Amino acid sequence: MTRMSAGDYELDDDPSRVDADAAVAFLTTQAYWGRWRGAQDIKGQIAAAWRVVGVYDRAAAMVGFARAWGDGGNAYLSDVYVLPEHRGAGLGQAIVRMMIDDGPGVGWRWMLHTSDAHGLYRQFGFASPSDRYLERPQDGEAAAPTHKAAAGTLVGKVVRLEPLQHQHVAALLAADLVPALRAGSQGEPLRITEPAVNDQPEWLTRSQRVPGLPVASQAALDAGGVQQDGEPAVGGIP
Repeated sequence: MTRMSAGDYELDDDPSRVDADAAVAFLTTQAYWGRWRGAQDIKGQIAAAWRVVGVYDRAAAMVGFARAWGDGGNAYLSDVYVLPEHRGAGLGQAIVRMMIDDGPGVGWRWMLHTSDAHGLYRQFGFASPSDRYLERPQDGEAAAPTHKAAAGTLVGKVVRLEPLQHQHVAALLAADLVPALRAGSQGEPLRITEPAVNDQPEWLTRSQRVPGLPVASQAALDAGGVQQDGEPAVGGIP
């Protein structure tokens, strides 16, 4: 067991010292997370925790708490709190430091969720997850918005912009989004014929060439932000 002082407070990782009723009182009335839990849920989670850290005042009352579960290489930090009247003394930092850096889980991969304490956890190396991290949200919890544009009608608030390329031609023609593809410089319809391979830009490989797409039509795409190497033009689509 580990005990350490933080000003007028004592931090202890002894599970037998945890005041589960005090934790229930805070987590069911003041915490913004996990409010679906009842007293028995919370007490069961505390009892099953891999490690707990409690903060106690001079009267031995528990005024702060955190729990974690782990598997020997990965750990999840949860239910970190300090009672409002005891905040401002650095107890939040002390709890996280004792849990992560001063315990048997130092060097493990640690995970957590927070809505308002990013600054606290960044001090201990927490950052946004990489693209390798996936999560299935809890029932009733909204999934994080995807950053990949779906085919078909665009809905939602996230749209992915990418350089126009040959594979976009069919959709642009169908949606009539590029008038230049349908009319010549004088407003006359373009005659779409099967051009020779050399009629299309050299930067298109044979597999990329679009049957029936004249050079004039490809030029309309170039004006929309695609250079000959296929990269976005300056000031074009990012």
